[in-house]
Amino acid sequence: MTTPWTPEEEKILLEAIPECSGWDEIAERLARRNTDACRKKYGRIRKGTAKFGSRDAGASPPAISAMDVPEFDGERLFDVIEELKEVIDRADPISTSEVISIDSDEPIVVMFTSCWHLGGRYVFYGKFRELLERTLETPRVYWGVHGDVGDFFMPTFRNAEPILSQLVHPAFQRRLAAYVLGKLAEKGRLLYGCAGNHEDFVVKAIGEDLMKPEYQERHIPYFVGKGAVRLQVGAEEYMIGVAHRWPGSSYFNPTHAEIRALMNDLPDADIIAGGHLHGFAHQEIAKSSLSHDAGTLRNVRFHAVAIGTASCGPDPYSIKGWSRGVFEWPMLCLYPDRHQIKRVYDWEDLDYFLKLKGEQDNGNR
Repeated sequence: MTTPWTPEEEKILLEAIPECSGWDEIAERLARRNTDACRKKYGRIRKGTAKFGSRDAGASPPAISAMDVPEFDGERLFDVIEELKEVIDRADPISTSEVISIDSDEPIVVMFTSCWHLGGRYVFYGKFRELLERTLETPRVYWGVHGDVGDFFMPTFRNAEPILSQLVHPAFQRRLAAYVLGKLAEKGRLLYGCAGNHEDFVVKAIGEDLMKPEYQERHIPYFVGKGAVRLQVGAEEYMIGVAHRWPGSSYFNPTHAEIRALMNDLPDADIIAGGHLHGFAHQEIAKSSLSHDAGTLRNVRFHAVAIGTASCGPDPYSIKGWSRGVFEWPMLCLYPDRHQIKRVYDWEDLDYFLKLKGEQDNGNR
């Protein structure tokens, strides 16, 4: 049978609470009561009207919270976070739009490249090197890079076959891709880069995009997602939408994603280009003539470009669920003195489009 608490014991309990460091010490002052009895009695008192000193009996005793709760300085924390954000944003900028200028009074050609997959077994390395060498030898030809520059299959990938079919370690894939980017940048032929889903394999594994610094160190715009490039060629400016992959797909229209991007993201675009699906397509589409007549439409023609891949060998991983791929990197000619874009079908046509008769290549813009 529980022994009732006397008024004297209750007084000792209430006096001990602000003075003692824990329930064990409080119980020592009450020889007939254990720690559990003291805790329960205090809980019952808290529900009543008992007072001790200036402390309400409903407050937590020092035995439960021995340390004072520090004051939270929200304004100071906001200041620190904003300062930290500025530092990190400067070190790791996330770009969605860039202006690129090419000072030329002659036409230029932009080659849209994607899905290099360097280091993979099924890449057509001979043709890749030929396109690179021709670009470096031919004046006013530039590359836009739309991601997947290496295979970058990491051990965390769900399928062992593509991991084991890589010819070189992903670290050497990055170095080989950096070598190509360096060659292009050295000659002033690299316009921009995009992150692809294969670059994301590395991001998911280690939390960092290893290709991003390769562009930043060369002062080349790099987009981790969708991007808008305002490409100024002489007196003309062209709006180009760039991404590794634009949302949407269709079996009936291979440029469905790019046309959808025109409606949802860049209604004033001259060109929207994307890769990822390893197929090639190009459509030139007329925009609304009424908008043009009203003076609200700068350009009346739009180019939708789906970019092919250098990895078009009989890759078992790809051909089980994807198309085999087409090595076709489209070239578009942009003019500096009039707002006009023309498709270049073959390297042999460059003399005509670029007016290269008798011109020597000095490797500069």
